[in-house]
Amino acid sequence: MYHLCAQFNPDYQIEILKTANSNEIAFLQDTPTLSLISEAYSEEVPIYWLKLQLDSLDDFTGVREKLSESQKAELSELIYLNYYYLKVSEIALFFAWLKSGKYGQFYGAVDPMKIMSSLDQFANDRRKSIEVYEQRKKNEEMMLEYEIAEEMRRSEGHQQWLKEYFDKRKTNKS
Repeated sequence: MYHLCAQFNPDYQIEILKTANSNEIAFLQDTPTLSLISEAYSEEVPIYWLKLQLDSLDDFTGVREKLSESQKAELSELIYLNYYYLKVSEIALFFAWLKSGKYGQFYGAVDPMKIMSSLDQFANDRRKSIEVYEQRKKNEEMMLEYEIAEEMRRSEGHQQWLKEYFDKRKTNKS
């Protein structure tokens, strides 16, 4: 557990933003999901890790009313139960974007419902981005297959094979 919390501490939110394609890195990076962490350790570990992220958000905001400890505990559990499939890299990106104002701002208090609705929007953005990446990968694979087929068609061996094939067909028809 210590290794996980140390490697993916709240500073990781900034590190992931420093990468050129932060959302692509976060969505496609091989980092554990919240449910995988739960299976490997216990259900308390991803909830504790989420609480660390919320502590960082709480410290970051300039509002008067911060989250209470009971709000952090309940919010961490709600995030875990609703978004167990998200990777720690994705959660880190979400908090970085939340701090950056991508999902609006807090007025007077850190609002747990605002965090949950922002996370819902993030999950939708994530789904759309992953669909785009998968389509791009499929297009790249199709282009590669086409280039290979074209190269084979142009190669001498293939040309010779075609000539022999059509010569045999002519001979068989006669």
